[in-house]
Parts: sequence; structure tokens; C-alpha cells
Amino acid sequence: MNRLEHLAQLLKQRHAVTRQITDIIGRPARIGHIGEHIAAEIFEIELAESAVHKGTDGVFRSGPLEGRTVNIKWYAKRESFLYIREDALPNYYLVLTGPQTEVMTSRGEARLWCIESVYLFDAQSLLPTLHTRG
Repeated sequence: MNRLEHLAQLLKQRHAVTRQITDIIGRPARIGHIGEHIAAEIFEIELAESAVHKGTDGVFRSGPLEGRTVNIKWYAKRESFLYIREDALPNYYLVLTGPQTEVMTSRGEARLWCIESVYLFDAQSLLPTLHTRG
């Protein structure tokens, strides 16, 4: 079997897994949607009906943050980056990240989907801090 045929075979396997994930989460099996589903299950978040809800992905259902809005992000590696929409701030950002890496190129890197760290940022206090730092 040549490399292209092998790649085609692997893609068929990946498609089967992608369909199964979509059946579980009810949305396309992309890292963002999967991250939202995982966070919702673990942190008791009620996800918005629409996946394109401006600025928020859902609301905490219980605990000290009950009723507060949250925007969930999942980055496959920790790069100290957070996409923020200043015109639509949630109450909190919940950020899931993979491992930190010092590699400057993605060449040869698998960038696997794993969660090594979880961060919770209060958006109202985070934004002024970021502006101060430039």
C-alpha cells in the first residue's frame, strides 16, 4: 500500500470517529464544540441553543457562578493567547489548554487534543489588565 492509499484509509477511520463524536455532542466535531461539551458536562454549564451566540457559549447552572455567562475556549496547546470580543464580553472566560510548547513551528507536530490546564478569567477585570499591558 502506498502512502496516499494509507492516508485515505486513515481518513475513513477518522470520519467514522468524527460521526460518532457528532452524535454525542450534537454539533460538528470541531475542537471548539467538543471543548464546550466537555466544559458543560464538568462545570454544569447550560450551553446556548445556538453555537453562534454572540460573546457567550452558555450560563453556569449552579454553584458560586450560577447565572453568570461564560465563553469557553479550547486551545490544543498553551500559547498564552485568548481571543476576546470587546463588544460582547461574557462574565467569564473558561479556557482549556493542551501542553505548553516552545516549538516555533508546527511542522511535524501532531497537536493532539488533550486538556492539561484549565483557567477561569473574570472578563470584567481581565480586559483592563490586558489594556494596561498593551
